[in-house]
Amino acid sequence: MHLNISQAASLLGTSEEMLIRWARQGAIPAIEADGTFHFKRQALESWAARRRMPLRNVACDTTENPVHTTSILDAVATGGFYYNVKGKDAPSLLENLILNLNLQSVDRDILLQRVIEREALSPTGIGNGIAIPHPRQPIESLDKSVVVTCFPEHPVSFGALDGQPVSIVFLVLSIDTKTHLTLLSQLSFVLQYESNAMLFRSAPEPAIILKQVELACRHISG
Repeated sequence: MHLNISQAASLLGTSEEMLIRWARQGAIPAIEADGTFHFKRQALESWAARRRMPLRNVACDTTENPVHTTSILDAVATGGFYYNVKGKDAPSLLENLILNLNLQSVDRDILLQRVIEREALSPTGIGNGIAIPHPRQPIESLDKSVVVTCFPEHPVSFGALDGQPVSIVFLVLSIDTKTHLTLLSQLSFVLQYESNAMLFRSAPEPAIILKQVELACRHISG
């Protein structure tokens, strides 16, 4: 089955602009014809599976298994906001961030090790000045899943395909795999709007970020 750009972007939970960029760079399997790109669904599914990317578009709120599911709005609000975090590269930035997190139930040294290991395996820069680092395995000692918002003191490289240094980091910490995939997909929805990505990179105050996340969630749910 062949998909057009809109269908493929929806399947992967990313923006059409980012998908086209990946296709032009040869970073994703694509077929160029008649001045546009087409995608084989099976090839995209295999590509996404190797990168542990979710393939379903989900709404920002869900009532299924409410004990273990957190909306992106709740996760961002709970995770907190960290400004002017020092770090000359991704590992040192993540170290300075994680060791100062307000997470009483989590061993920060172990968490840092898991996040760095994941980063070494596959960089989490998604392009457009944004990175979404996360450990490979759930953090079961967490009280609830969170998304920590971090603004580096200076942009740093997270190995993004577009080569842009990162100005905003969303650290995703989940209590189980289902919630992890849900939050990644929801966050992709929010960031697919270029206006949101530009605003977030400017390091606005938390209230503005939360308002934009809420608006995006309403649009998706509607």
